[in-house]
Amino acid sequence: MSENIYNKLISLGNFKTFIRMVYLCPEINTVLNAKDKVTLFAPTDQAFIKLGPGVLEEWTQDLDLLLDILRFHVVVDEHPLEELKKLANEGTTLNALD
Repeated sequence: MSENIYNKLISLGNFKTFIRMVYLCPEINTVLNAKDKVTLFAPTDQAFIKLGPGVLEEWTQDLDLLLDILRFHVVVDEHPLEELKKLANEGTTLNALD
C-alpha cells in the first residue's frame, strides 16, 4: 500500500482486517502503492465483525471474490467529500471500470 495510506491505516489502529485483505490481492496492493492518487474506502475492523460467521474465511479462500469486493473500495484519483457524494451515484470504483 502507499506508505501514506498504509501508515494512516496503521496509526488509526482499527483497519487490521482491511490491510490483511489488501495484502492478499496484489492488484489492489499495486494500485495503492502506485504514485497515482486514489481515494480509498477502508472498512474498519468493526465493520468486518458485522459480516457474520464464515464470511471472512470465504473471502480469503476465494481471492477472485475478494478482489472484486476490494475493487469497490478504491476510486482512481483524489476526491474531496463534495465530489464523492456525486461519484457515489456514478459507479466509478475500480470495479466499475471493467
